[in-house]
Amino acid sequence: MTLQQLQERRNELAVKIKEFAKRHADQGGKWKDDEERQNWEKLNADYDAVIAQMDAARAAAEVSARAARVQEQQDASQRGAPPRTDFSPPAPTPDTRHAGTVDEETRALALAGFCRAQFGRQLDNEHVQAMQRCNIHPWQRELILDLGDSRNVRQIQASYRSAHHSRSREEAERRAAMSAFTYATGGALVPSSFMTQLEINMLAWGGLLQVADTLNTQSGEEMSWPTADDTSNEGEQVGENANIDNSNAGGPLPSFGAVKWNAYTFSSKAILVPYYLFEDSFTELPSILGSFMGERLGRTINRKCTLGSGANEPKGIVTASTLGVTAASATAIDFDEVIQLEHSVDPAYRTGAGYMCHDAVVLALRLLKDGNGQYLWQSGVANNRPDTLNGSPLAINQSMANSVAADAKTLLYGQLSRYKIRRVRQVRVYRLEERYRDKDQDGFIALLRADGNLLTAGTAPVKHLVQASS
Repeated sequence: MTLQQLQERRNELAVKIKEFAKRHADQGGKWKDDEERQNWEKLNADYDAVIAQMDAARAAAEVSARAARVQEQQDASQRGAPPRTDFSPPAPTPDTRHAGTVDEETRALALAGFCRAQFGRQLDNEHVQAMQRCNIHPWQRELILDLGDSRNVRQIQASYRSAHHSRSREEAERRAAMSAFTYATGGALVPSSFMTQLEINMLAWGGLLQVADTLNTQSGEEMSWPTADDTSNEGEQVGENANIDNSNAGGPLPSFGAVKWNAYTFSSKAILVPYYLFEDSFTELPSILGSFMGERLGRTINRKCTLGSGANEPKGIVTASTLGVTAASATAIDFDEVIQLEHSVDPAYRTGAGYMCHDAVVLALRLLKDGNGQYLWQSGVANNRPDTLNGSPLAINQSMANSVAADAKTLLYGQLSRYKIRRVRQVRVYRLEERYRDKDQDGFIALLRADGNLLTAGTAPVKHLVQASS
Protein backbone atom coordinates (compact mmCIF):
# COMPACT_ATOMS: atom_id res chain seq x y z
CA MET A 1 0.00 0.00 0.00
CA THR A 2 1.05 3.57 -0.60
CA LEU A 3 1.28 5.97 2.29
CA GLN A 4 -1.95 7.65 1.21
CA GLN A 5 -3.73 4.29 1.08
CA LEU A 6 -2.47 3.46 4.57
CA GLN A 7 -3.78 6.78 5.85
CA GLU A 8 -7.18 6.05 4.31
CA ARG A 9 -7.13 2.57 5.84
CA ARG A 10 -6.34 4.03 9.25
CA ASN A 11 -9.30 6.39 8.94
CA GLU A 12 -11.61 3.48 8.04
CA LEU A 13 -10.44 1.48 11.04
CA ALA A 14 -10.98 4.45 13.35
CA VAL A 15 -14.62 4.63 12.19
CA LYS A 16 -15.09 0.88 12.78
CA ILE A 17 -13.57 1.16 16.25
CA LYS A 18 -16.25 3.70 17.16
CA GLU A 19 -18.97 1.46 15.70
CA PHE A 20 -17.80 -1.48 17.81
CA ALA A 21 -17.56 0.72 20.89
CA LYS A 22 -21.14 1.91 20.35
CA ARG A 23 -22.33 -1.68 20.03
CA HIS A 24 -20.51 -2.49 23.26
CA ALA A 25 -22.27 0.41 25.02
CA ASP A 26 -25.69 -0.55 23.61
CA GLN A 27 -25.21 -4.05 25.03
CA GLY A 28 -24.72 -2.72 28.53
CA GLY A 29 -20.94 -2.62 28.45
CA LYS A 30 -20.62 -6.28 27.49
CA TRP A 31 -19.66 -8.21 24.38
CA LYS A 32 -22.29 -10.51 22.85
CA ASP A 33 -19.84 -13.41 22.80
CA ASP A 34 -16.15 -14.26 22.67
CA GLU A 35 -16.10 -13.91 18.89
CA GLU A 36 -17.27 -10.31 19.10
CA ARG A 37 -14.66 -9.53 21.76
CA GLN A 38 -11.96 -11.14 19.64
CA ASN A 39 -13.07 -9.10 16.61
CA TRP A 40 -12.78 -5.94 18.73
CA GLU A 41 -9.27 -6.83 19.78
CA LYS A 42 -8.30 -7.67 16.20
CA LEU A 43 -9.72 -4.36 14.96
CA ASN A 44 -7.60 -2.43 17.45
CA ALA A 45 -4.54 -4.51 16.57
CA ASP A 46 -5.12 -3.72 12.88
CA TYR A 47 -5.34 -0.01 13.67
CA ASP A 48 -2.02 -0.09 15.51
CA ALA A 49 -0.46 -2.22 12.76
CA VAL A 50 -1.42 0.34 10.11
CA ILE A 51 0.37 3.02 12.11
CA ALA A 52 3.46 0.80 12.18
CA GLN A 53 3.17 0.21 8.41
CA MET A 54 2.98 3.96 7.82
CA ASP A 55 6.22 4.42 9.74
CA ALA A 56 7.81 1.51 7.85
CA ALA A 57 6.75 2.98 4.49
CA ARG A 58 8.41 6.28 5.34
CA ALA A 59 11.54 4.47 6.52
CA ALA A 60 11.66 2.40 3.31
CA ALA A 61 11.50 5.54 1.20
CA GLU A 62 14.38 7.00 3.18
CA VAL A 63 16.45 3.83 2.75
CA SER A 64 15.86 3.83 -1.01
CA ALA A 65 16.95 7.44 -1.25
CA ARG A 66 20.10 6.73 0.76
CA ALA A 67 20.89 3.64 -1.33
CA ALA A 68 20.68 5.75 -4.48
CA ARG A 69 23.12 8.23 -2.99
CA VAL A 70 25.51 5.41 -2.02
CA GLN A 71 25.44 3.96 -5.54
CA GLU A 72 26.09 7.39 -6.99
CA GLN A 73 29.10 7.83 -4.70
CA GLN A 74 30.44 4.38 -5.60
CA ASP A 75 30.10 5.12 -9.32
CA ALA A 76 31.93 8.39 -8.86
CA SER A 77 34.67 6.62 -6.92
CA GLN A 78 35.21 4.06 -9.68
CA ARG A 79 35.66 6.87 -12.21
CA GLY A 80 38.17 8.65 -9.97
CA ALA A 81 41.93 8.43 -9.50
CA PRO A 82 43.79 5.37 -8.11
CA PRO A 83 43.56 4.71 -4.35
CA ARG A 84 45.94 6.50 -1.99
CA THR A 85 47.35 5.50 1.36
CA ASP A 86 49.03 8.76 2.36
CA PHE A 87 47.32 11.23 4.63
CA SER A 88 48.45 14.69 5.62
CA PRO A 89 45.69 16.77 7.24
CA PRO A 90 46.16 20.51 6.94
CA ALA A 91 46.60 22.81 9.89
CA PRO A 92 43.21 23.59 11.50
CA THR A 93 41.63 26.78 10.24
CA PRO A 94 38.39 28.52 11.19
CA ASP A 95 36.92 27.52 7.83
CA THR A 96 37.51 23.79 8.30
CA ARG A 97 36.03 23.94 11.79
CA HIS A 98 32.85 25.73 10.75
CA ALA A 99 29.82 23.42 10.37
CA GLY A 100 28.48 25.39 7.44
CA THR A 101 31.48 24.57 5.22
CA VAL A 102 31.22 20.78 5.48
CA ASP A 103 28.18 19.15 3.90
CA GLU A 104 26.51 15.81 4.61
CA GLU A 105 28.24 13.93 1.78
CA THR A 106 31.67 15.14 2.90
CA ARG A 107 31.07 13.93 6.46
CA ALA A 108 29.91 10.55 5.15
CA LEU A 109 33.05 10.17 3.04
CA ALA A 110 35.21 11.25 5.99
CA LEU A 111 33.67 8.53 8.16
CA ALA A 112 34.18 5.99 5.37
CA GLY A 113 37.85 6.96 5.15
CA PHE A 114 38.19 6.79 8.92
CA CYS A 115 36.85 3.21 8.96
CA ARG A 116 39.02 2.16 6.02
CA ALA A 117 42.18 3.55 7.61
CA GLN A 118 41.57 1.69 10.86
CA PHE A 119 41.20 -1.54 8.91
CA GLY A 120 44.46 -0.88 7.07
CA ARG A 121 42.59 -0.29 3.82
CA GLN A 122 43.69 2.08 1.07
CA LEU A 123 42.08 5.51 0.94
CA ASP A 124 40.62 6.89 -2.26
CA ASN A 125 41.28 10.50 -3.13
CA GLU A 126 37.73 11.46 -2.20
CA HIS A 127 38.18 9.97 1.29
CA VAL A 128 41.46 11.78 1.85
CA GLN A 129 40.02 15.07 0.68
CA ALA A 130 36.92 14.69 2.85
CA MET A 131 38.98 13.90 5.95
CA GLN A 132 41.25 16.85 5.25
CA ARG A 133 38.26 19.15 4.94
CA CYS A 134 36.95 17.85 8.27
CA ASN A 135 40.42 18.11 9.84
CA ILE A 136 40.16 14.50 11.02
CA HIS A 137 43.04 12.13 11.66
CA PRO A 138 42.28 8.54 10.59
CA TRP A 139 43.54 6.91 13.80
CA GLN A 140 41.34 8.62 16.36
CA ARG A 141 39.55 6.28 18.77
CA GLU A 142 36.98 8.49 20.53
CA LEU A 143 34.27 10.59 18.92
CA ILE A 144 32.59 13.31 20.94
CA LEU A 145 29.21 14.26 19.49
CA ASP A 146 27.67 17.56 20.50
CA LEU A 147 23.91 17.23 20.83
CA GLY A 148 23.38 20.94 20.30
CA ASP A 149 21.54 23.33 22.58
CA SER A 150 18.22 22.73 24.31
CA ARG A 151 16.37 24.90 21.80
CA ASN A 152 17.05 22.45 18.95
CA VAL A 153 15.96 19.49 21.07
CA ARG A 154 12.76 21.24 22.15
CA GLN A 155 11.96 22.09 18.53
CA ILE A 156 12.26 18.42 17.59
CA GLN A 157 10.04 17.44 20.52
CA ALA A 158 7.48 20.10 19.62
CA SER A 159 7.08 18.59 16.16
CA TYR A 160 6.34 15.20 17.71
CA ARG A 161 3.74 16.72 20.02
CA SER A 162 1.92 18.65 17.31
CA ALA A 163 1.73 16.19 14.41
CA HIS A 164 1.98 12.62 13.23
CA HIS A 165 5.34 11.12 12.37
CA SER A 166 5.02 12.00 8.70
CA ARG A 167 5.49 15.66 9.46
CA SER A 168 7.42 15.39 12.71
CA ARG A 169 10.13 13.16 11.23
CA GLU A 170 10.74 15.56 8.35
CA GLU A 171 10.85 18.51 10.74
CA ALA A 172 13.11 16.63 13.15
CA GLU A 173 15.60 15.88 10.40
CA ARG A 174 15.68 19.54 9.42
CA ARG A 175 16.20 20.66 13.02
CA ALA A 176 18.80 17.99 13.79
CA ALA A 177 20.87 19.14 10.83
CA MET A 178 21.25 22.46 12.65
CA SER A 179 23.05 20.88 15.61
CA ALA A 180 26.71 21.67 16.12
CA PHE A 181 29.64 19.23 16.11
CA THR A 182 32.80 19.30 18.18
CA TYR A 183 35.36 19.33 15.38
CA ALA A 184 38.52 19.21 17.44
CA THR A 185 37.57 15.86 18.99
CA GLY A 186 36.26 14.09 15.92
CA GLY A 187 32.63 15.05 15.68
CA ALA A 188 33.01 16.55 12.23
CA LEU A 189 33.50 13.17 10.57
CA VAL A 190 30.04 12.06 11.67
CA PRO A 191 27.32 12.96 9.15
CA SER A 192 24.31 14.82 10.50
CA SER A 193 22.29 11.70 9.57
CA PHE A 194 23.88 10.00 12.59
CA MET A 195 22.73 12.76 14.93
CA THR A 196 19.33 12.86 13.24
CA GLN A 197 18.80 9.11 13.62
CA LEU A 198 20.10 9.16 17.19
CA GLU A 199 17.69 11.91 18.23
CA ILE A 200 14.68 10.65 16.26
CA ASN A 201 15.00 7.07 17.45
CA MET A 202 15.40 8.11 21.08
CA LEU A 203 12.12 9.97 20.69
CA ALA A 204 10.37 7.22 18.72
CA TRP A 205 11.18 4.56 21.30
CA GLY A 206 10.68 6.82 24.29
CA GLY A 207 7.09 8.07 24.55
CA LEU A 208 7.96 10.22 27.54
CA LEU A 209 10.86 11.82 25.69
CA GLN A 210 8.40 13.09 23.08
CA VAL A 211 6.37 15.16 25.55
CA ALA A 212 8.82 15.93 28.35
CA ASP A 213 11.09 18.96 28.18
CA THR A 214 14.77 18.22 27.55
CA LEU A 215 17.55 20.47 28.77
CA ASN A 216 21.15 20.16 27.60
CA THR A 217 23.87 21.30 29.97
CA GLN A 218 27.55 21.81 29.27
CA SER A 219 28.78 19.83 32.28
CA GLY A 220 27.53 17.14 34.63
CA GLU A 221 27.57 18.72 38.10
CA GLU A 222 24.37 18.66 40.13
CA MET A 223 21.79 21.05 38.67
CA SER A 224 19.22 22.84 40.83
CA TRP A 225 16.03 24.57 39.71
CA PRO A 226 14.80 27.04 42.35
CA THR A 227 11.08 26.90 43.16
CA ALA A 228 8.71 29.12 45.13
CA ASP A 229 5.19 28.34 46.36
CA ASP A 230 3.03 31.28 47.46
CA THR A 231 -0.33 29.87 46.37
CA SER A 232 -1.87 30.04 49.86
CA ASN A 233 -1.43 33.83 50.09
CA GLU A 234 -3.28 36.70 48.47
CA GLY A 235 -3.21 40.47 48.62
CA GLU A 236 -5.67 42.73 50.43
CA GLN A 237 -7.82 45.74 49.86
CA VAL A 238 -6.45 48.83 51.61
CA GLY A 239 -8.68 51.61 52.85
CA GLU A 240 -7.96 55.28 52.26
CA ASN A 241 -5.19 56.54 54.55
CA ALA A 242 -4.97 53.07 56.17
CA ASN A 243 -1.71 51.36 56.99
CA ILE A 244 -0.59 48.50 54.76
CA ASP A 245 -0.35 45.24 56.67
CA ASN A 246 3.26 44.01 56.57
CA SER A 247 2.93 41.50 59.38
CA ASN A 248 2.23 38.44 57.18
CA ALA A 249 -0.73 37.81 59.45
CA GLY A 250 -2.84 36.92 56.46
CA GLY A 251 -0.97 33.69 55.78
CA PRO A 252 2.34 31.82 55.88
CA LEU A 253 5.50 33.07 54.23
CA PRO A 254 6.26 31.88 50.68
CA SER A 255 7.84 28.45 50.56
CA PHE A 256 11.14 28.29 48.68
CA GLY A 257 12.88 25.13 47.55
CA ALA A 258 14.74 23.49 44.68
CA VAL A 259 14.35 20.48 42.41
CA LYS A 260 17.65 18.77 41.65
CA TRP A 261 19.03 16.80 38.72
CA ASN A 262 22.20 14.70 38.64
CA ALA A 263 23.91 13.08 35.65
CA TYR A 264 23.63 9.28 35.54
CA THR A 265 25.44 7.37 32.81
CA PHE A 266 23.40 5.43 30.24
CA SER A 267 24.93 3.01 27.75
CA SER A 268 23.70 1.66 24.44
CA LYS A 269 25.68 -1.54 25.20
CA ALA A 270 28.03 -2.75 22.49
CA ILE A 271 26.57 -2.87 18.98
CA LEU A 272 28.42 -5.48 16.95
CA VAL A 273 29.05 -4.66 13.30
CA PRO A 274 30.42 -7.42 11.01
CA TYR A 275 33.34 -6.62 8.75
CA TYR A 276 31.35 -7.06 5.55
CA LEU A 277 29.13 -4.16 6.59
CA PHE A 278 32.21 -1.95 6.74
CA GLU A 279 33.22 -3.36 3.36
CA ASP A 280 29.90 -2.76 1.64
CA SER A 281 28.13 0.07 3.46
CA PHE A 282 30.55 2.70 4.67
CA THR A 283 28.31 5.63 3.92
CA GLU A 284 25.25 3.89 5.41
CA LEU A 285 26.99 3.14 8.69
CA PRO A 286 26.09 6.44 10.41
CA SER A 287 22.34 5.94 9.90
CA ILE A 288 22.52 2.30 11.00
CA LEU A 289 24.48 3.05 14.17
CA GLY A 290 22.39 6.15 14.87
CA SER A 291 19.19 4.10 14.67
CA PHE A 292 20.41 1.30 16.93
CA MET A 293 22.00 3.58 19.49
CA GLY A 294 18.98 5.86 19.52
CA GLU A 295 16.58 2.97 20.07
CA ARG A 296 18.62 1.49 22.89
CA LEU A 297 19.23 4.77 24.67
CA GLY A 298 15.61 5.80 24.12
CA ARG A 299 14.26 2.62 25.70
CA THR A 300 16.43 2.70 28.81
CA ILE A 301 16.11 6.45 29.45
CA ASN A 302 12.34 6.25 28.88
CA ARG A 303 11.96 3.38 31.37
CA LYS A 304 14.07 5.03 34.06
CA CYS A 305 12.41 8.41 33.57
CA THR A 306 9.00 6.75 33.81
CA LEU A 307 9.42 4.40 36.76
CA GLY A 308 12.75 5.32 38.39
CA SER A 309 12.76 5.65 42.17
CA GLY A 310 14.97 8.73 42.35
CA ALA A 311 17.55 6.87 44.48
CA ASN A 312 20.77 6.74 42.43
CA GLU A 313 18.63 6.90 39.28
CA PRO A 314 16.17 9.34 37.68
CA LYS A 315 12.90 10.01 39.49
CA GLY A 316 10.28 8.76 37.06
CA ILE A 317 7.21 10.76 36.14
CA VAL A 318 4.92 8.04 37.52
CA THR A 319 6.87 7.98 40.76
CA ALA A 320 6.86 11.78 41.03
CA SER A 321 3.15 12.16 40.17
CA THR A 322 0.58 12.37 42.96
CA LEU A 323 -2.71 10.56 43.40
CA GLY A 324 -5.57 12.09 41.47
CA VAL A 325 -8.25 9.39 41.45
CA THR A 326 -8.61 5.85 42.74
CA ALA A 327 -10.76 3.82 40.36
CA ALA A 328 -13.73 1.98 41.78
CA SER A 329 -12.71 -1.18 39.95
CA ALA A 330 -9.45 -3.10 39.87
CA THR A 331 -9.97 -4.05 36.21
CA ALA A 332 -11.85 -1.17 34.56
CA ILE A 333 -11.79 2.60 33.99
CA ASP A 334 -15.02 4.56 33.49
CA PHE A 335 -15.83 7.96 32.03
CA ASP A 336 -16.41 9.67 35.38
CA GLU A 337 -12.97 8.64 36.62
CA VAL A 338 -11.23 10.13 33.59
CA ILE A 339 -13.04 13.45 34.15
CA GLN A 340 -12.27 13.32 37.87
CA LEU A 341 -8.60 12.78 37.09
CA GLU A 342 -8.61 15.78 34.79
CA HIS A 343 -10.19 18.03 37.41
CA SER A 344 -7.93 16.79 40.18
CA VAL A 345 -5.18 18.83 38.48
CA ASP A 346 -5.15 22.52 39.37
CA PRO A 347 -6.59 24.68 36.53
CA ALA A 348 -3.26 26.48 36.29
CA TYR A 349 -1.71 23.21 35.04
CA ARG A 350 -4.54 22.14 32.73
CA THR A 351 -3.50 24.51 29.94
CA GLY A 352 -1.42 22.46 27.52
CA ALA A 353 -2.01 19.31 29.58
CA GLY A 354 -2.28 15.81 28.19
CA TYR A 355 -2.80 12.15 29.04
CA MET A 356 -0.25 9.35 29.05
CA CYS A 357 -0.66 5.58 29.29
CA HIS A 358 0.49 2.24 27.86
CA ASP A 359 -0.82 1.29 24.43
CA ALA A 360 -2.68 -1.69 25.93
CA VAL A 361 -4.65 0.64 28.21
CA VAL A 362 -5.81 2.63 25.17
CA LEU A 363 -7.91 -0.42 24.27
CA ALA A 364 -10.05 0.23 27.36
CA LEU A 365 -10.18 3.99 26.83
CA ARG A 366 -11.56 3.60 23.29
CA LEU A 367 -14.80 2.29 24.78
CA LEU A 368 -15.54 5.32 26.96
CA LYS A 369 -18.25 7.88 26.08
CA ASP A 370 -19.16 11.17 27.68
CA GLY A 371 -22.65 12.17 28.89
CA ASN A 372 -23.63 13.17 25.35
CA GLY A 373 -22.70 9.83 23.87
CA GLN A 374 -19.48 11.14 22.31
CA TYR A 375 -16.42 8.92 22.55
CA LEU A 376 -13.56 10.30 24.62
CA TRP A 377 -10.97 8.79 22.29
CA GLN A 378 -10.68 10.45 18.90
CA SER A 379 -8.35 9.50 16.07
CA GLY A 380 -6.31 12.47 14.93
CA VAL A 381 -5.64 11.19 11.42
CA ALA A 382 -8.24 13.44 9.79
CA ASN A 383 -6.54 16.59 11.06
CA ASN A 384 -2.99 15.20 10.97
CA ARG A 385 -2.86 15.50 14.75
CA PRO A 386 -2.17 13.04 17.58
CA ASP A 387 -5.00 10.91 18.92
CA THR A 388 -6.82 12.63 21.78
CA LEU A 389 -8.71 11.70 24.94
CA ASN A 390 -11.45 14.14 25.94
CA GLY A 391 -9.84 16.71 23.66
CA SER A 392 -6.34 16.49 25.16
CA PRO A 393 -3.35 14.82 23.43
CA LEU A 394 -2.86 11.16 24.33
CA ALA A 395 0.78 10.06 24.55
CA ILE A 396 1.76 6.39 24.46
CA ASN A 397 4.39 5.29 26.97
CA GLN A 398 5.24 1.59 26.81
CA SER A 399 7.05 1.73 30.15
CA MET A 400 3.81 2.36 32.07
CA ALA A 401 1.48 -0.35 33.41
CA ASN A 402 0.54 -2.60 30.48
CA SER A 403 -2.85 -3.74 31.78
CA VAL A 404 -5.79 -2.48 33.83
CA ALA A 405 -5.04 -4.47 36.98
CA ALA A 406 -5.24 -4.07 40.74
CA ASP A 407 -3.10 -1.26 42.20
CA ALA A 408 -1.71 -0.31 38.76
CA LYS A 409 -1.15 3.38 37.98
CA THR A 410 -2.74 3.19 34.56
CA LEU A 411 -3.25 6.81 33.47
CA LEU A 412 -1.41 10.12 33.93
CA TYR A 413 -2.81 13.59 33.30
CA GLY A 414 -1.29 17.04 33.59
CA GLN A 415 1.41 19.27 32.15
CA LEU A 416 3.72 16.50 31.02
CA SER A 417 6.28 19.04 29.83
CA ARG A 418 6.87 19.91 33.49
CA TYR A 419 8.88 16.71 33.58
CA LYS A 420 12.43 17.80 32.77
CA ILE A 421 15.05 15.48 31.30
CA ARG A 422 18.54 16.84 31.84
CA ARG A 423 21.22 15.65 29.41
CA VAL A 424 24.89 16.44 29.59
CA ARG A 425 25.64 17.77 26.16
CA GLN A 426 28.07 15.28 24.71
CA VAL A 427 27.45 11.71 23.58
CA ARG A 428 30.62 9.64 23.62
CA VAL A 429 30.97 6.94 20.96
CA TYR A 430 33.77 4.35 21.16
CA ARG A 431 34.89 1.73 18.68
CA LEU A 432 35.89 -1.58 20.30
CA GLU A 433 38.08 -3.14 17.64
CA GLU A 434 39.92 -5.99 19.43
CA ARG A 435 37.35 -7.42 21.81
CA TYR A 436 35.21 -9.05 19.09
CA ARG A 437 37.94 -9.69 16.50
CA ASP A 438 37.59 -13.48 16.78
CA LYS A 439 34.14 -13.14 15.19
CA ASP A 440 35.34 -10.62 12.63
CA GLN A 441 33.24 -7.93 14.25
CA ASP A 442 33.79 -4.44 15.62
CA GLY A 443 31.84 -3.09 18.55
CA PHE A 444 30.44 0.42 18.86
CA ILE A 445 29.10 1.81 22.12
CA ALA A 446 27.46 5.14 22.96
CA LEU A 447 27.45 6.70 26.43
CA LEU A 448 25.16 9.51 27.52
CA ARG A 449 24.71 11.14 30.93
CA ALA A 450 21.17 12.15 31.86
CA ASP A 451 18.66 12.51 34.69
CA GLY A 452 14.96 13.24 35.02
CA ASN A 453 12.66 14.82 37.59
CA LEU A 454 9.27 16.51 37.79
CA LEU A 455 9.46 20.26 38.29
CA THR A 456 6.97 21.10 41.01
CA ALA A 457 6.87 23.93 43.51
CA GLY A 458 4.16 22.40 45.70
CA THR A 459 1.03 22.12 43.57
CA ALA A 460 1.23 18.87 41.62
CA PRO A 461 1.37 19.46 37.84
CA VAL A 462 0.85 15.74 37.01
CA LYS A 463 -1.51 13.29 38.71
CA HIS A 464 -2.29 9.61 38.21
CA LEU A 465 -5.27 7.29 38.24
CA VAL A 466 -4.68 4.12 40.21
CA GLN A 467 -6.82 1.00 40.05
CA ALA A 468 -8.51 -0.28 43.17
CA SER A 469 -6.93 -3.06 45.18
CA SER A 470 -8.24 -6.52 44.50
